[in-house]
Amino acid sequence: MTADKLRQQAATEFMLTYGWALLILAIIVIAFVYFYGLPGTVIQNTCTFVSQITCDGITLGSNSIGTKIDLIAINSQPFGLSDPIATVYIAQYGSANAMCLPSNVVSGGAMLCSIGLARQIPQGASVSGMLYINAQACISGTVLDCSVFHPTNYSGSFIQSVGAYTSNIPIAISLTESQSSISQTGRVMLVAHVAVFGYPSRGNYVQFSSSSPIGIFSQQDVLSDSSGDATTYFNGKSPGSTTIIAEFAGYTASNTISIT
Repeated sequence: MTADKLRQQAATEFMLTYGWALLILAIIVIAFVYFYGLPGTVIQNTCTFVSQITCDGITLGSNSIGTKIDLIAINSQPFGLSDPIATVYIAQYGSANAMCLPSNVVSGGAMLCSIGLARQIPQGASVSGMLYINAQACISGTVLDCSVFHPTNYSGSFIQSVGAYTSNIPIAISLTESQSSISQTGRVMLVAHVAVFGYPSRGNYVQFSSSSPIGIFSQQDVLSDSSGDATTYFNGKSPGSTTIIAEFAGYTASNTISIT
């Protein structure tokens, strides 16, 4: 018997002996991927919408009670949206929906959506799912004073690894001023910085207010830029001191300004 025939015979005997074990192992691997997904280190986390909406970030966190999905989406259209509702669907775990904040989203503005799923997804698993946002598109006028609304649906998908449950979307806002004291004819630059998930967040609608009418804002409702900064100016009008407040999604930061 030649060497080639001996090798062929050995290979055949190996498959006959261990083939059933390899088949069972393959079935176990396929079942694990089907029910739990591949580890996050194998599949890269992604989040995308088909068009008009940009996914700026998504996290999944679970505990013994259920799973929470936190989504940040940007309205990339030239018009505003009102009353956005986000829905997530994950095979084997079902679907859930929730209202997003804020209720009025300007062009280029961000939506924060926190969705609770009643079933627990194991931490460390990497899962895929579908995303849907339903909203009223303001075709005519501004989102704050819209004359014509049009119901609109947006669809997307994601792949994301599951981490630990967190009660709130991790939002941070800070406020800095170019100077703490100005004259009645001077002005101070105010910069509110917004971070979500620890990263600068663009398209957030920051509202500035003053506790005392001793000055005038150049703009009170400002969108944060790609650095997460929303910038405005406060012009002095009469002497005194006031607390300047920057607010986004219920989170606030404040500083005191004096006018002499």
